[in-house]
Amino acid sequence: MARRTMGVISYGLRTPADLLDKLKHDAGVLSPTPHPFEVFNFIVTTSVLYEWISKVYGSDPLVVAIRDAVTRTSGDEMPDAVSQWVTDIAGLRNEPGDLFVHVVNLIQICRSTANASKHYHWEKGAVTSIATEPIVSDWYQYFSTSTAPDLYIEGNGQSYGLSQIKTVLLQFYEGLISHLDSGNVASSR
Repeated sequence: MARRTMGVISYGLRTPADLLDKLKHDAGVLSPTPHPFEVFNFIVTTSVLYEWISKVYGSDPLVVAIRDAVTRTSGDEMPDAVSQWVTDIAGLRNEPGDLFVHVVNLIQICRSTANASKHYHWEKGAVTSIATEPIVSDWYQYFSTSTAPDLYIEGNGQSYGLSQIKTVLLQFYEGLISHLDSGNVASSR
């Protein structure tokens, strides 16, 4: 697949792979008690990367399956490739099919948070709470939620630490872009 870019006019970020490098930089800056600027940069970059991938690789069956799941038009099953990319899943529920649900939740959380940050208004969406202490609303979360210093975000009925969001989405986007740029035929199921 030919690599599409933003065009001739650029300030150095032209492809999803370029933006992934920025996301890695933003993730590397995050600390256990992150400064709001660090959180903003990471969350907005994550959200923009999702948009770029949708535009650049929009017709790829794997991207269509992911986009359908994120926009909730379908996507109950995880595309096979995702489980190969996301292997460090510490603290996430490990029920069958949950990995793709978590990836979709995390993308939705980042998109919702980025939109609120950009537009100075929380729309009804994925995010229901953000706190510096663990968000525990059931027994499972009581026993499985990290108590390490972190920023905790609750969305779509799940609570995640920013460190979990960072770990899972970096793996996901690295695998996805590598897969798409290598010209592999995407498997939608």
